[in-house]
Amino acid sequence: MIKFFRKIRQKLINEGNLKRYLLYAFGEILLVVIGILIALQINDWNQNRINAKEEQRISQDILDGFPLSRFLFKSGIKTWETVIGNADTLLLIINNPSIRPDDEKLEMRLHLLTLQWMSGTSTTIYDVLANSGDLEIISSDLLRYSLAELKYQMEHLNHSEESYVQFVNRELRPFLNRFVDRSALRGNYVKGQWIISYHPSPFGSSFDDLIQSREFANLLADLIESSNKMINVYHRLEKVIDQMDSLILAKYPSMQAKPYIPK
Repeated sequence: MIKFFRKIRQKLINEGNLKRYLLYAFGEILLVVIGILIALQINDWNQNRINAKEEQRISQDILDGFPLSRFLFKSGIKTWETVIGNADTLLLIINNPSIRPDDEKLEMRLHLLTLQWMSGTSTTIYDVLANSGDLEIISSDLLRYSLAELKYQMEHLNHSEESYVQFVNRELRPFLNRFVDRSALRGNYVKGQWIISYHPSPFGSSFDDLIQSREFANLLADLIESSNKMINVYHRLEKVIDQMDSLILAKYPSMQAKPYIPK
């Protein structure tokens, strides 16, 4: 093909026909430009096709993470609601000692005050996508915004959980240790449920002194406030995930997340 065009140019030069040569040269340049534009268009089409396929993969990865996140958030909410319920009951007992239950039930409620749940993290899917450059492949501005909001709320949850753990370990537990033998009860989280087991102990507990303590009442009030804040963060996270779920399924209606089965 190159030899063919070269022969035409040479023939026109030999004939000395400048006008025809210029027209030919212009036509040849035009063909080259058109060829380049077609090549660029094909390249763009191929890249868009690759990006669309990659975006679908990314969306599937995001969707697959939701079942675990929902399990963690619901378990966290259940944990803090358990703490709040027992703290409220203990405040009622402090204000009305006549409704005090037997020592074993009271000991159980005290143990449930110290339950903790950690699901916050400083690294989210947003960080993974941003570091790999895949974040720009997501075509939905709203989905990218939701990913950023998820990162913000997860960081907030992470800080809140750390503060909560410090409160329980540095203030509540040391205080309870002065009155209660906490070695008699142990808790494990199994398949979405807290399982509390009782173990005999040679040590006694001073329940009467505990429920007459103003410091204990104040700690319970602080515990309820902190737990409610945690629940609010979890609800905001659930809302963000529901929004992201809707955005992804609106674009890929047949897409399904892999189920998460608690062990």
